[in-house]
Amino acid sequence: AFAVAAIVASATTTARRTAIVAVAATVLAAASAFWNHNLATVEWWVRLAVTVSIGALSVILAKVRVRREHALRHMTAIAEAVQRALLPAVPSSIGSLGVAARYVSATNEALVGGDLYEVTETSHGVRMILGDARGKGLDAVQMAATVLAAFRRAAATEPTLTALTTDLDNVVSA
Repeated sequence: AFAVAAIVASATTTARRTAIVAVAATVLAAASAFWNHNLATVEWWVRLAVTVSIGALSVILAKVRVRREHALRHMTAIAEAVQRALLPAVPSSIGSLGVAARYVSATNEALVGGDLYEVTETSHGVRMILGDARGKGLDAVQMAATVLAAFRRAAATEPTLTALTTDLDNVVSA
């Protein structure tokens, strides 16, 4: 029963703190011989061995969990940076047009996806795109990035919306 504390610690705290809990559990398991009156019996040695083994395993599990959490935080930061690069903040207004945009993923775990939006003022007028690339994961992100890059280029160079949409259709169809 003493080893349960180390298991709980491995799921909630650092490997160092888990090791402290495991050592404390081992000391208590060893000291239990005094109130159970079974010092150096097979039962006492088994209790001690199980507590030490589970404590060591708990420290290893805590190290693995902490390493994975660190990697996940790193990947989350990268995904958020990609999202900000793909969908930068839009200006609050362009000319007399008020603009606002907010990205909220349909999936809590997905920080970046195939959604896309952009608004820009060109010599041909205000151009705006709002879309969702087909698919999921990195393929959708890549398609959204491709469409946004094509839109940013074509919005400034194509004189009509028909020419702009034709250009975007050619990029998506390729």
